[in-house]
Amino acid sequence: MPRIKTKNSTTSTLTPANGSLLQGELAVNITDKKLFVGDASGNPVEITNQGVTAVYGSTSGIYVTQATGSTVIGLDPDIYVSGVLQVSGVISTIGTAGSLFNDTALSVNIGGGASGVQIGHPTGTVVMGNIAVNSGTISTTALAGDIFNATAARINIGAAASGVKIGHATGVVVVGDIAVNNGAITTTSSTGSVFNTNIITANAFTSATLVNIATGNVFDPAEKVIKIGTTAGGDGGVTISIGSSSAGTTTINSPSTVFGGDVAVNGGDITTSNSLATIFNTTAARVNIGGGASGVQIGHPTGTVVMGNISATGYVSAASGYRIASAAINAQTATGYTLVSTDNGKIITFDSAATHTLRIPTGLDIGFNATIIQLGTGQVTCTGLSGATLNCYASGNKILGQHGSASVLCYASNVYNLAGTLGI
Repeated sequence: MPRIKTKNSTTSTLTPANGSLLQGELAVNITDKKLFVGDASGNPVEITNQGVTAVYGSTSGIYVTQATGSTVIGLDPDIYVSGVLQVSGVISTIGTAGSLFNDTALSVNIGGGASGVQIGHPTGTVVMGNIAVNSGTISTTALAGDIFNATAARINIGAAASGVKIGHATGVVVVGDIAVNNGAITTTSSTGSVFNTNIITANAFTSATLVNIATGNVFDPAEKVIKIGTTAGGDGGVTISIGSSSAGTTTINSPSTVFGGDVAVNGGDITTSNSLATIFNTTAARVNIGGGASGVQIGHPTGTVVMGNISATGYVSAASGYRIASAAINAQTATGYTLVSTDNGKIITFDSAATHTLRIPTGLDIGFNATIIQLGTGQVTCTGLSGATLNCYASGNKILGQHGSASVLCYASNVYNLAGTLGI
């Protein structure tokens, strides 16, 4: 049988010289496993696999292996693979844009059995359409990672999900503004903080006309300022509802609660479980109670109300009459006594056989008044100290006898009137 022998060489990297081959003539480099053919000018053209070590097929797909370098498949325009394409190297393109799958692919699985899949260069940007993660996690090995860049106008996370978890259970998630258009912010823990203790001012529901805070602690008591339903002007005409509108008890456990405006209690009571409570602190210069009320009740009808000084611009009346407490009686047994400011409105009694002198000083308030009663046989003489003017009828400044009385009233600065059962 005749055999055909082509030009050949065993010298590595040796190629036929230009013009050394006839058109269609073959030459082989046996060592490099390369086949050349002469073109119309007699120059060699390589037509072999360029280092491919194996090309073989099986029922599961077509496999191309290569010892070194890159494999270039120059089929134009497209490559169609009906089975499985297994690549042990890299699939790359020299074009500025390339499509791995066309738009007719209904489903594309990348790295289905891989322990990890890398898409895009570590320092580059990958642009994708919708990404569905049906099982598993989107993670990063970097200390910080952005899922969306700064140009994203709107991001929907878990739009149809029954639950969305953001952040690790024991970690901290830092976000910008959060808009909850429908639904609730909840926690499965027994306690939860909406704001941490570092926040200075927390604005909640700034445009809401009605805010219902039903149960639980909505804000951390450590917050410095909490504004609910306010506007820039401070008076938005808003309504804030705390607690149930029908029943229940709302408790504010803050050590100090400050209201910058009016507090209206339209129904119910302000109560305390403590034995002592202060409605206004000591810095309140003036307190108006029941300014427009037809009647104000302070204290239980059968109880006792203890007050300091009471100033009334109108009438002070009592349906059951006035009562003078025992503390309003200043009983004196000494032979002399000088009135003091705390004697205003009191009754000063003298009960002994010795004579007594009641001294009226300067400096008592205008309106100061006191009643003097001589209970014993010792006569009581009233006299003004230096700087005090004491006026009395017919110069009578002595109580005439046992069980007689006199009243002293300051009606001008350091000027007093003395009236009663008096004589000289």
